Amino acid sequence: MTETATATAPLPEAVNPSADGVYPEVFFRQRVEEEAHRAHRMHSILTLVLIQGETAALAHALRGGIRRMDVLGLWKRYLGVLLSEIPREEVSPGFADRLSQQAQGILRIAGVVDTEWQEIHLGACILPEQKSGKIEADQLLTGAEKALLESANDHQPILYKGHRRFVDVPRKDSPSTLVRYGDLHLGKDNHRAWIGSDTVDFLPKEFDLLLYLLKHQGKLVRREVLCRSVWGYDYFGSSRTVDMHIAKLRKKLKPSRTLHIKTLKGEGYRLDLNG
Repeated sequence: MTETATATAPLPEAVNPSADGVYPEVFFRQRVEEEAHRAHRMHSILTLVLIQGETAALAHALRGGIRRMDVLGLWKRYLGVLLSEIPREEVSPGFADRLSQQAQGILRIAGVVDTEWQEIHLGACILPEQKSGKIEADQLLTGAEKALLESANDHQPILYKGHRRFVDVPRKDSPSTLVRYGDLHLGKDNHRAWIGSDTVDFLPKEFDLLLYLLKHQGKLVRREVLCRSVWGYDYFGSSRTVDMHIAKLRKKLKPSRTLHIKTLKGEGYRLDLNG
């Protein structure tokens, strides 16, 4: 289809969402097509996110956190979220940066919906792949479905840029280097983490201590074992260092709904993942 034909092609008749703000499947597909036309004309980026889970609860969790211009709807048995990005030329960064900002927005959505003790699968497709590229509804839907399938296999959010898996996020923690524990996402290669959309920074020993507790989640870990495994020296009866670091970890993990460190008096600590 030529640029002229695309610009003058009539849009489908506008439809309205249901009373709860969620478009049914047939109308959601129409909204995807409408937004694809508009995004192509505006040289903007369009992202389709599909989430597998209890759709009513997911929609309720997201409705207050997305913009009015974004679209909630049902696609097959999934909740669909269509994110529109309309750049302001005087302030918008380069195209690659805009793509990466969209990717970070998807990770924030993953944090919002992953607040209950249930496994949420989330896949997304970002278009266009390059500046002035094509935006097609079918490609968005196919890419998001493929990403969602991989999310179920990898147990983490998966992003696609067109037909290719997208990991070019402008921070060290691309989706492929994130490990999820409930509503906590940990970067494998540094000491940063995210609880929902909030960033948490750990000092090296705090991070090592957290990793050890996560590795032994649900089990009693004695202070002497933590001293030996995390600090590399034998336990001589003083628990001050361990207790101090546990206190700092608790403070930083306080926003989490799924991670809790319990003190077993006179014995040690236990990290519970399901709260």
